[in-house]
Amino acid sequence: MKSSYSHRYPYTWLAQLALGLLAALAGCERTNSPTDNIQGLRFSTDTVRFDSVFAGAVSSTRLLRIYNKGRNTVRIPELRLLHGAASQFAMLVDGQSTTAAHGVEIEQGDSLTLAIRLKPSGIKVDTIKVVSDSIAVATKGISRYVALLGKGLASTPLSVDTLRTDLTIAGPPALRVQRRMVVPKGVTLTLRAGASLYFTQGAGIDVYGSLAIEGTPLSPVVLAGERLETYYRRQPGQWQGINLKPKSGPHTLRYFQLRSAVTALRADSLTVPLTVRGATIAFTSRDGVVANKTNLSLYGCLLLQNYGSALRMRAANVKLVHCTLYTSSQPPQTRRDPLIAIEPVKGSSSPCSLLVANSILWGDRANELPISEELTPKPEITCTHSIMRIPQSTLSAHPTWLHVLLDNPKLTAPEKGDAKLEKDSPARGQGLMEYGNEDPIDLQNQPRLQHGNPDIGALVFTPNP
Repeated sequence: MKSSYSHRYPYTWLAQLALGLLAALAGCERTNSPTDNIQGLRFSTDTVRFDSVFAGAVSSTRLLRIYNKGRNTVRIPELRLLHGAASQFAMLVDGQSTTAAHGVEIEQGDSLTLAIRLKPSGIKVDTIKVVSDSIAVATKGISRYVALLGKGLASTPLSVDTLRTDLTIAGPPALRVQRRMVVPKGVTLTLRAGASLYFTQGAGIDVYGSLAIEGTPLSPVVLAGERLETYYRRQPGQWQGINLKPKSGPHTLRYFQLRSAVTALRADSLTVPLTVRGATIAFTSRDGVVANKTNLSLYGCLLLQNYGSALRMRAANVKLVHCTLYTSSQPPQTRRDPLIAIEPVKGSSSPCSLLVANSILWGDRANELPISEELTPKPEITCTHSIMRIPQSTLSAHPTWLHVLLDNPKLTAPEKGDAKLEKDSPARGQGLMEYGNEDPIDLQNQPRLQHGNPDIGALVFTPNP
């Protein structure tokens, strides 16, 4: 029987077509040989920025990606830190720490990731110093640069366990507290205006003697976790806060910032009334302030993003004047309790009282001041000229509460620590003059009584420049 060539070799023509396509592709412009032409490289950013880092400490890692969008593999002849071994930055290339790398290849369509850290050194002045360098990607006659910018802050480690005598800390440099500090009975720890203490995990201050925090509106004392980067400033639970132990004192606490603690301030069974003025207590994993069997007055204070309660009371008498309390859940942080938690003390018959005047209590819960019917004795609660997130039924059940508003106070960005009043805030000019006289200056050194009745809350409204 007669048969054709195509019938005997049915797939030969397909093989010939494939060979032709391969030959055509081989004649195309793209080749397998690497090029040192870096013009086609793209960078994820032209400046890698770091927040403030303590001198001698190491920052968190920043990433720089270099993309090859060209048609060929690119071999980078030189990739280096301009300041070389003197640089205060560290660079990892392919997992290796180096100041310079040579012949690094990036395949077509691929990328190279550089890990960069800042370790500032040699900073002895009391101010923050700008630290800079550049990464150079270079070939013959062509160099491309990515700037590195950060800030280094002079600091001194403080490794004291128990104070033996009075200690006064007056201003810079910042102190890094590496252990739990104990202030014994009969000893006073004084923190003057401008002092800054940064605490490692597990560190804090236990006070059996006296604590004097003497900040000013323009130069507050700072107590915070040791990580200075912006991200960590809002991360709770970095240190243990301040514990004022039973029968300690007297204490003076005015104009300070206390942030990123577990519980920020605990006052337990103090025999002398405690007044806190001009404090910012923010970003705690548990409570902002705990008052246990203590008479406590808070004037002009901000209690923001405390993920337990802003104020927890146990058989205490508390006065809030011109304060702003605000918390909302910010994943992964979720709230556990209302802004003010009034709790019974087992076996105690001590009376409990709360005065809220010219203050803001606001959050993402429907009731930020629950009042349990089971509390014995029943707490005495007075609210006047304030804005509060409570049910209408609670307000109706307390006819003696005066001028309590249930409207959103319209704060700028309290979840980020900015509790300034917006221009159309209902808090403007709604405070009672009497309490404005008790706290005449706000946290930003603005007078409360410059235009008649004071604004409600910790901060006086100031228009944007």
